[in-house]
Amino acid sequence: MRSLICLSSLLLVACSEESNQIPLYEAQRQTLSVIVPASGELFAAKSEALTAPAFRNGPQSLAWLAPEFSQVKAGDVIARFDGESLSVRAQQFEHRIALSNLDIQEKDASLATEGVAITQDIELVGEEKQFAEQFAIDDVQIRSKLEILESLQNKEYLTAKQGYLHWKDDSFKQSSAGELGLLAMQKSQHQQRLNSFTSSLELLEVRAPHDGTLVYYADWSGQKPSVGQTMWPGSKIATLPDLSLVKAKLFVLESEALDLAAGQAVSLYLVAKPQLELQGKVESVAPMPSSIRRNDPQKYYEVTVSLAQQDPDLLVPGRKVEARIKVLEQPDSLVVPLQSLFNQQNNYQVFRKDGSDFTTVPVQVGRTSLSHAQIIAGLDEGDEIALINIEDKL
Repeated sequence: MRSLICLSSLLLVACSEESNQIPLYEAQRQTLSVIVPASGELFAAKSEALTAPAFRNGPQSLAWLAPEFSQVKAGDVIARFDGESLSVRAQQFEHRIALSNLDIQEKDASLATEGVAITQDIELVGEEKQFAEQFAIDDVQIRSKLEILESLQNKEYLTAKQGYLHWKDDSFKQSSAGELGLLAMQKSQHQQRLNSFTSSLELLEVRAPHDGTLVYYADWSGQKPSVGQTMWPGSKIATLPDLSLVKAKLFVLESEALDLAAGQAVSLYLVAKPQLELQGKVESVAPMPSSIRRNDPQKYYEVTVSLAQQDPDLLVPGRKVEARIKVLEQPDSLVVPLQSLFNQQNNYQVFRKDGSDFTTVPVQVGRTSLSHAQIIAGLDEGDEIALINIEDKL
């Protein structure tokens, strides 16, 4: 009998020691804060885009760029494109134009020589015909009938030859005009291409339209233009922002974007000056998440934040910022850690400590943060709950 009593005592002591080893949390009333981290950069609400010129000959390579965030004056060169290929092509068409001029001169001289020869033939045949008509003798007493027939045939031949030469002259003039016109058209085409390359050479420099701070343009993947990059006509190179109104563009990881909405308070910290806190409010939230880095499968919500204060010397577009978006501030809430909640058939439950034992208690959960949850019903302040699943210990 005494051995049974000792065994029971040992079991109670063991259960008590196991119960003491289970991590507990005491439910307390406190402010439930839901803070969502974000990062991004400043941007100007209004800015003028500087784009690659409208080259007529396809994309061109950047040869030089003014430093980002540098102060530029109206008319300053902010980008210069490589014009070597354009210069080579322009020289090629200058040579083609020179060859076309030589071809035109050669053809013109050849046609002139041939035209003079036809004109001389026409004049000679005309003189022969005139002579034959002037000295024709039809008197059989003076000339024989055979001679008279030969003379008549000679006049008819000269008349036909004269008609042929006039036709040949007309055809020659038409064909000459066509050949010269074709050469002139080829020269005009070469001249048009030369003009195109010449005008493109004049567009190799991009100048600032007004004073401002130069900020490189970043595409959807965050890549900014760089020397050696090939750019198509119309591609954005940089912007000259209006520093009177600067906002923040933040990116929130899709898995952390809990209940983001316009009007929520935001605390921002410049990466360059982390000790300085700026205040702002959420202005808009993108309806759908998207990728912001190439080859990065993670998606982010883009959030636009309006700043409570403006300082052109401090708030420079392009500066990186870290932010905390206050999604929820719920005072006097009964709060427990998320790890103390266990889902059972779509209902939450906790393990409440009752003496040396634990009781399964269903609870109603309200708002949640990334680490804590609000308990609406099922627990009272001061209740101790297990932070692990008790059933796994049984």
